[in-house]
Amino acid sequence: MNIVISQLELYPEESPTGFAVAFTITTPRGRVFNQDVLVDFASLPASPTDTEIAHAAWRSLRRTIRDRTSKLDRESLSLVGKEWIPPVEQDEGV
Repeated sequence: MNIVISQLELYPEESPTGFAVAFTITTPRGRVFNQDVLVDFASLPASPTDTEIAHAAWRSLRRTIRDRTSKLDRESLSLVGKEWIPPVEQDEGV
């Protein structure tokens, strides 16, 4: 699994209550997804470093990220290389 911090900024822009932190995850089988969280100021030390903010975000998301990574990699094993027929939407009439 490859993890990149794709966002770390005060949020909301006007009158921030914390830091928006987003991770871009690449699974071992090459699937990519984003996961984000708002890290509340109250959960951080005074004047936190970027590393402290990222660690707090990871602690709150790690289980979700690991579960989603496993699920996506299982799905890619079951679908990749097989014929797939997209669903027909009711309003398409096809």
